[in-house]
Amino acid sequence: MRDRIGARCGHAVCIFLIVCASCIGPAAHPDSAPPEVRNGGFEEIQGEPDALQPKDWSMRVYGGEVRSGLDAQVRRDGQYSATLRSLSPQDPASASLYQEMGHKLQEGQYYTVTFWVKKTPLAKAGIRVWADGGAHFESQAYWDFQSDFTQWHKIQFCFQARRTATKSFGIWLSLSGVAGDQVWYDDVSCQPGRPALEEPEPQGLAERHP
Repeated sequence: MRDRIGARCGHAVCIFLIVCASCIGPAAHPDSAPPEVRNGGFEEIQGEPDALQPKDWSMRVYGGEVRSGLDAQVRRDGQYSATLRSLSPQDPASASLYQEMGHKLQEGQYYTVTFWVKKTPLAKAGIRVWADGGAHFESQAYWDFQSDFTQWHKIQFCFQARRTATKSFGIWLSLSGVAGDQVWYDDVSCQPGRPALEEPEPQGLAERHP
């Protein structure tokens, strides 16, 4: 089956984008518990007052220098959003906020990760879903967002589990960019099943395979 990307457009300030790995698949498994993203709204905090971090989320830096934190000024809802900001003056830095969840994905089942994203014009934002492949984690799907998302956008990222995850899976929300490039995330959730509406591929979304 061919991978497809769909788009949903809302009214006023919100544009709803639906990203789907495919369009045909099995219904939700009756015994699969809904995946639970802990602190998906980033309202639970930890750390020092001048360096607050979202509870239950971790950061991994792949290159350069990136700072993670909470932002009380740029937020979609509630008191905070989570943010990643590049401090690298020349070569692009890369990092992710991630959470590993103790949920067993079912092979062939569709899952939809929903979140809101906002970024500076040249920053690169993305999402990757990983699942344990036995002795290690393996990538299930990855998309990166090149559009000029300088206002909050709702993303629904739909993927089909390629194999059963026996222990857990994780969501990585990423940033790549030089000094001044920044991305904000808010209201992250995950549910089994697919979005109801699928439309032609929008501009500015590019799939990347592992």
